[in-house]
Amino acid sequence: MNEFDEVSSSGHVEDLLVAYIEGRLSTAEQELVKAHLHGCSKCSYELGELRNVMSALRDNKRVFCPSPSELYEVQRGAWNLEACLQTT
Repeated sequence: MNEFDEVSSSGHVEDLLVAYIEGRLSTAEQELVKAHLHGCSKCSYELGELRNVMSALRDNKRVFCPSPSELYEVQRGAWNLEACLQTT
């Protein structure tokens, strides 16, 4: 049993939406999702929300996925702030 079979019996395609956005579905799965989205406002809404979240993550990659050196600088800054607060 694959994801396509599970979707066919569940009545909704939300489990395939991320793969759909990323273009990782087979042609048959893409067609199933497209057809379902045409008639299902719940899954269409979910698709829009996922696209918004994925776009925000992509646009703010440095905030959500800082490099190790950036993490070190943040930690170092926290140590400096803590030291300043202790001396005042």
